[in-house]
Amino acid sequence: NTVLYFLRVDDVTLFAKEEGTPRFNINDEVSFDFDLSQITINEASIKPINLINRINGSFIKEKVNKNEYNFYMKIGEHKLIPSNRICEKLFACKGPKIFNTDLVYEINANDLSVIQENNENTLSGKIVEILDYGTKKYSKVDIGCGIITVQYDGKFDEKINLNIDVDKLVEEFKEDQVR
Repeated sequence: NTVLYFLRVDDVTLFAKEEGTPRFNINDEVSFDFDLSQITINEASIKPINLINRINGSFIKEKVNKNEYNFYMKIGEHKLIPSNRICEKLFACKGPKIFNTDLVYEINANDLSVIQENNENTLSGKIVEILDYGTKKYSKVDIGCGIITVQYDGKFDEKINLNIDVDKLVEEFKEDQVR
């Protein structure tokens, strides 16, 4: 059973859908909690935030000695240490050609966290915009090679470090859109 509620405020009508039996009667006084970051209200120019960050990058190797290499996911000037899963996936798809392939890395804004110190899988940048959605606040961060969004109540021009769980990154080959 699906119940459709609507709330009329001045000239704006808002709808909410709920599964189950109706909890309210017509003319009951009710309140709704809205996640403003995920709704569209055309009349108020409110649009949902895009939580998926797309960052151009590549996959590189650096020689340690005659027979040993270190592999990195390169995003701008940042080098992230990939997991074995990511290395296996990239080599399975492209083999050694992976080192000449432009990639796009995707990560959800909610999968990034702000940390105090720079570590091996950190992107550093400066906050260039604050997005206030009421109970949720997001910061747009310039990491030098692009702007990414993170759920963080920061200050404009604040320098921050973003910790990335590399296993939550999605890799896409730029030229053929394969993930």
